[in-house]
Amino acid sequence: MENFSLKTFFSPDLIFINDQLENQEAVFHFIADKLQEKNLIDNTSRNEVIELLKNREISTSTGIGNGIAVPHIILPNINKIFGCVVKLDKGIDWKAIDGQSVKLIVFLFAPASQRQFYL
Repeated sequence: MENFSLKTFFSPDLIFINDQLENQEAVFHFIADKLQEKNLIDNTSRNEVIELLKNREISTSTGIGNGIAVPHIILPNINKIFGCVVKLDKGIDWKAIDGQSVKLIVFLFAPASQRQFYL
């Protein structure tokens, strides 16, 4: 991908502002619901997305500091890399490396065939 642009991976309709989400679990359910609504995943994949995101956080927090988290997972039933963003009004505990709560979550989803590129 020679002409890398964030617009390639982040569509404006996958950017959300939410003041109701209070924990990681709620965020994961919210984003899985939105991906399903946008027909990016099906109902079976919805539950898989939630479990993969939970397991990713169990292995190592994706909270990179300064109020930002970057959860990233491989999804077998997609064919291109895409991302979405959730902006929270209230910070939530994400076990970030600096101990700060997270207010901006940048999700990355990739098919197994593009694992190296998305990292």
